Order: sequence, then structure tokens, then C-alpha cells
Amino acid sequence: MDLPEELIDKICAENPNAMRADQGVILEEDGMAFHIVGVHDPEDYEAVGKQGSWFLPFCSRTEVIRLLKPQTNEDALLKLRAEAMVDSPRLVRVFRKRRRGKANWSLTNYYESFGANDRYLSHLSKSNQKRLKQIPAGYAYLEQANAMCIRTNWGNVIAVSELLQYYFYFMNLFYFGGQLGIKEQDCFHAFLIALRVMGGFESHDFDLDPRGFLDWNAECYLKSRGAMQYDFVLGHEYAHHVLGHLADSKITHVRLNKYTQTKYTGYNHNHKKEYDADHYAIKFITGNNEYKSELVNEAFQVLLYFHLSKLVEESIAPQIHQGTHPSPLSRIKKLRKKIHKRYGRTMTELNDEIRHFEGFVKHFLKDWLPYNMDKFEIYGSFYLPSYKRDFLIDRIDF
Repeated sequence: MDLPEELIDKICAENPNAMRADQGVILEEDGMAFHIVGVHDPEDYEAVGKQGSWFLPFCSRTEVIRLLKPQTNEDALLKLRAEAMVDSPRLVRVFRKRRRGKANWSLTNYYESFGANDRYLSHLSKSNQKRLKQIPAGYAYLEQANAMCIRTNWGNVIAVSELLQYYFYFMNLFYFGGQLGIKEQDCFHAFLIALRVMGGFESHDFDLDPRGFLDWNAECYLKSRGAMQYDFVLGHEYAHHVLGHLADSKITHVRLNKYTQTKYTGYNHNHKKEYDADHYAIKFITGNNEYKSELVNEAFQVLLYFHLSKLVEESIAPQIHQGTHPSPLSRIKKLRKKIHKRYGRTMTELNDEIRHFEGFVKHFLKDWLPYNMDKFEIYGSFYLPSYKRDFLIDRIDF
């Protein structure tokens, strides 16, 4: 729990080198600084022990007991979510802020409160709904902006990186910002932020230090598109399950982040399975042609964004070996061929968009990036110039 105000006052009164922080207090001693953000409830500590106490800032006592000894695939997803951030002080602070002022908090309830999976599932057949609801799925703070199916001793789980949410938000702002009356310089900085999220350069503290506050209408528009883009990503992972792809796909071992040596077991699918998962993420939709058409367009949007990011990524660090996924462009073309023409944009329209934005990226790679590479790759935060008036001090202000 957070440090009580009276304890912060006492520490500051008794220590001339103490400084109030947004969360807790900072103590400077012998050239070192210690950030004290909270205290453990004695009963919680006794119940979960020293090992479990690391999870108490963002998990309930019951959840810590569950994740220390998982019994189900729901426990396995909880464990993954918790382990993804427990060794990152910044992410712990992010979740302390999310938890602040909320009674009866639990990490699972936090993620489930958004109902992120409900819309996509509601448009599936009853049999597919029943089958897929048995697979725990949702956001987790994975270090890389992607989604993956993870094999555990208790069954498979699906994890979608929270960073994808921010990546889509800023790519949508870059792509559609002009239509929303957003200035060109802000759209360009949104593009930079999105690329930095994908490249691992942008600090994972959007809750603590927002990159800018847009007006309500713009926020709603961007988040609405992002929610549909999440639906496609989720549908793609669900399709792998329904199509039986996991039974004979290659096994891979992945680390959650740079802070931990813990590895999780995932799956590498061949290119045909990836194309099929794109297709059936759409094909499995029943009874709502408007939703299906919108989902097709957002699938194209996701893949176009991945294509543009890949152009930049390969310019910075060319890949010797082909990735596990087919190229985003080939996925767009395959999906357009397989989906009925009444759904989504035509290939002619898509080609026009691709050429236009490839031209933008070509200009970016030639005229901006070579002269700003050090700035682009430094770890930290970029902002939207017109919407970020006050720059805050880390730990003190947020």
C-alpha cells in the first residue's frame, strides 16, 4: 500500500535530504538515492512471504498466492502478467498509479474491466464462443509490441502486449490526425513515438507521463479505431486455436523482458498458417456485415502500419534471416484476395495508400533519420509538441 501521508511528513521532517515524490518519498544518502514508494500490510506479507511480497504492489493477496502455485490456465495468465513487470520499477509505479484510490483491487479485475475481448467474441458462432472462452486472453505488459499464444502446464493463454495499444494509438494519430485537425508537427511526432514504441526506445510510462492531451472527440476516434485493431489481433490468435495450428507448430522459447531470465514457451507458425489466421479472424464473424467490413479495414490498417514500421526497422538494422511471420504486404494481398470484395477497401485503394505512405517513409529515411539517429534511439520519451505544455520531472512529478 502507499506510504501514509503522516509517515511521509515524519520522514521529511526528520531527514533534511528527504524529498516528497509523486509516489512516496526520495531519500538521498552518501551519494545514493532511495525511492520509498510504499509499505506492505503485515498480514499480506505473512500470507505470501518474501518472494510473494514483490507482487503485492499490483496484485491482491489472493492473486499472489495463486500465481506462486498456479493450478489453472487463468492462474498462468495472471502469473505471466505479474512476472512481466515485477522487476521493472517503472512498471511497478505505473500500476501503483492505476491502483491508487481503488478499493478491492486485483490485477485480473483491472484487465477484465475493459471487456476488451467481449466484442469480438460476441460476433462469433455459439460453438466458437464456448470454445474460445476457455482460453484466457488479454493485455499484458510485454516488452515487445506483439501478441503471442503461450503454452503452459495448465493450458494455452493469449497475451497481447499493452505496447500494441500505444503503438496503434500513435500510428492512428499519425495516419488520421490531419482529418481530426491535428497539426502536421504533432502527427509527425506521433509517427516517431509509434516507431520508438515498436523499436523499444520509448519509455513504458504513458500513464505516468502522457505524451499530450488531445480533445475528447479526437481521443474517442483514435481509441475506437485502436479497439477494432485489437479485435483483429485477438481474432488472429484465436483463429490459430480454432484451426488447430498449435498441434504441429514449432515450439519457441521467449523471454518476457530484459529484466528477467524466465522464459515462456510459445509457437512459431509457418506462413500458410499465418495467412489462414488472418483470413479466419474475419471469416469466423457471423451475422454482422457492418462489423465484419470494419474489421477487414482495420486488419488492413494494422498490416499497413506493420509494413511502414518494418521499412524503418530494416533500414536501421537489416535482418539476415526472414522473420517467423510473412511480410505485412503479402498478408494484405492474401487477405484481400480471400475476403469477399464487399468487405473493406479495394486492392486499388490499398495500393494507393501503400505508395503514398511508402513515399513518406522514404523521405523520412533519407532526410530526417540520418541526421537524428542518436536522438531517435535514445531511451526516454517523445511528446506531441502542441499538446505537452509542461514537462515533468521523473519520480518527483510523476
